[in-house]
Amino acid sequence: MTITWKNVSQAAKDLVKGLLTVDPSKRLTIKDLSRNAWLRGSSMSTMHDHLVTPNVLCQASRSLIVRAVNVTMRAFQKAGQFQLSSVIDGLLARRRYTKRSTDSCSSTSSSATTTTNLPDI
Repeated sequence: MTITWKNVSQAAKDLVKGLLTVDPSKRLTIKDLSRNAWLRGSSMSTMHDHLVTPNVLCQASRSLIVRAVNVTMRAFQKAGQFQLSSVIDGLLARRRYTKRSTDSCSSTSSSATTTTNLPDI
């Protein structure tokens, strides 16, 4: 258990785990959330164990924080003028475009093949 989660109640941990479940069929739904004891504040554990906001900065040493900030700032300086590219020019968009064009080519060629194989009437 990391120091960040040390003071978090089990009910709160279960809630976060349920929300971060990768499989959508196993993930908590809105209905589950509306009945969740921790969110409603009706479980006994919520009376004593509150979800603590991340205390990373409070618990870390000052030198560790300064080092982390410096590393982050140097990374931004090395990157120069960082700019987000447009969504259309992004890698995911290009992959989707390539896949669509490949899929349409294969379906076109397969339909052309079936058309060619039809008997003459």
